[in-house]
Order: sequence, then C-alpha cells, then structure tokens
Amino acid sequence: MFVHWSDYVGLYWDLVFNPITLIANLLLIAIILKHTPESTRTYAAIILLMSISDCVGAISGVMTVSRVVPMDPELLIIYRGACILFFDDDLEFKAQACQLWYTIIVESYMLNHIVLILSYIYRALIITRPFKIFEEKWVYVILCVYTLAHYSYFGWVHYMAMRPMSVVDEAIMKIRPEIIGSNMTYYAITDRSAPSQIVFYITSYLTPWVVILVAVICRWKIDRYLDQIVFSTSVRELQKSIGNIFYAQTIGPILLALISIFYVIYTFIGLTDGSRAVFENIMAKPLGLMYIVNPITTIYFVTPYRKAFLKYIRKGPVVILVNGPVSVLNTNSRTI
Repeated sequence: MFVHWSDYVGLYWDLVFNPITLIANLLLIAIILKHTPESTRTYAAIILLMSISDCVGAISGVMTVSRVVPMDPELLIIYRGACILFFDDDLEFKAQACQLWYTIIVESYMLNHIVLILSYIYRALIITRPFKIFEEKWVYVILCVYTLAHYSYFGWVHYMAMRPMSVVDEAIMKIRPEIIGSNMTYYAITDRSAPSQIVFYITSYLTPWVVILVAVICRWKIDRYLDQIVFSTSVRELQKSIGNIFYAQTIGPILLALISIFYVIYTFIGLTDGSRAVFENIMAKPLGLMYIVNPITTIYFVTPYRKAFLKYIRKGPVVILVNGPVSVLNTNSRTI
C-alpha cells in the first residue's frame, strides 16, 4: 500500500507550520519597513529580500505539501496541498501547476541562500574595512539584477523539464506502477541528468554547504580582525551581537544540508517500505524550518527590530490599578 501514516504527519506539519512561517516573515517585513534605522538601510534591504523569498516559499509549501520520491534518474513528487483543489477538468494541467509551485519552493530557498552568502560577505567587508566607503546603490543593483536572473534561469529550467503526462506515467510505471490511475496528484522530472536540469539539481544540493563554508570563512576573518583591534565595551558588544547573528542564520543552511544526508541514506542504505515512506515525507521538511529561521534570528538579535516587536505584542489590554479598583486599559492610554 503506497499510502503511509507519515503522509498525514507531513500534511498536518505543512498546513500548520507554513502559515506560521508566513505570518512571522510578514511581521518582519512590516518591522523592517517601519523601524529600520538610517544607518542599516543597506543591510535591511538584504534581509527584506530574504523575507520576501521566505514568504513565497511558505505559500508554495501550503500549495504543494509534497512527498518526494527520488527514482534515479527520475524525481517523483506527490502533491497533497491546496494546488490539488483546482483544475479538476484538466488533470495534466493540475499536475503541472503543482510542479510549478514545487519549483518555486526550490527557487526561493536557493535565492535565500545566495542572498545569505552576499550578506555574510557584506558584513565581513563592513566590519573589517570600517573606513572604506561602500556605495549602497551597488548593493541594491546586485540584489535586483541577481533576483531577476535567478528566477529567469530557473523558470527556464522548469519549462525545459515539462513533459506530457503520458511520458511521466511511462517513467513512473517502471518503479511505482501503483500510483498510475490512483486519485493522487503527481508529477515527475523524467531525467535529472539532462543538460537543462543537472546544474539545477547540483546547485540545490550543494548550496547549503557553500553557505556554511562562506559563513565560517567570513566569521574567521571578522574574529581575526577584531582580535587585533581594541574596541570600547559598547562596540565590542555590537560586534558580538553581529557574530551571534552569523551563528544563528547558519541554522537554515544546516537544516537544508540534512536533505542531502536524507537523500544519501535513502539512495544507498537498504530501507524497508515503511522507512522509505518516512524519508520521502521528511525529505523536504527542513525547507519549512529554514523559512522561519530568518525572522526569529533577525528580530531577536537586531535591537531596533526586537524593541519594535516587543512594542507590538505589548499593545494588548493589560490590567492595572487606578486608585484602588481594577481597570482594563490599553497600554497606549494615558492615566490623567
């Protein structure tokens, strides 16, 4: 039986966790737009792009709720998200639409990682070269140009991967024939070794490891520089806070690196059918966890954002004493 209990765990996980992630990133976007100090506008632009990318990824997660089945050289994805609610009169178009949402998930996390690499390099340059003037406009230009190029290229990769459902079914029939003719919504990349696909898949697996490597190198350069300079206590605390952000934001790539580990275990270690189903359902789950790392770490470690967040959550009614009787007042109210 292809349906497994882990299917339901994965379904509820995505339908609960992705909306939470979306709300957290929307809150961070609002805080960035309203409470960013003038001195950190450039860095805020980098965080803003990551947050927008994470919002897109969270929405795509709700739309897909995927179970990923690697079948070398094919990649089968089974969908149970909101995308299956549409286009009932054209099942092939429905499957291709779900596949598009899945491609957007991968595009979004890869964009997140590339921007994270740029942010590491930018912070290392700002700290280790404090007297060098960096033109803000070039940071904006790089972010805009790369984002357009990123989605354009991987959009082309998605287009090149599209095949008629008859071709997809023929590939799936060789390994998972029980899926054909079922009520499942599925699609498959029929040849991941094709020239248009190989760069995409190599990049998707290697990007988290590259981010971790760049983070380690940048942090090493920053620590090496700081050890040679005597700073005041306040500046030293600021540098320590920036270092903590480095460590915290690396959690996302580390989570994504788990996908590579899961893939190796799934491919090269003998597993029972039940164990394989579990791995197929958890294969993409680190993506959802990664999308919430950015808002949590940014709000916690960036002081203006943390103060703004605390101000938001304290706006609810509180109980205070006014001349004896208990009154319910809003924290924005003034007692005369």
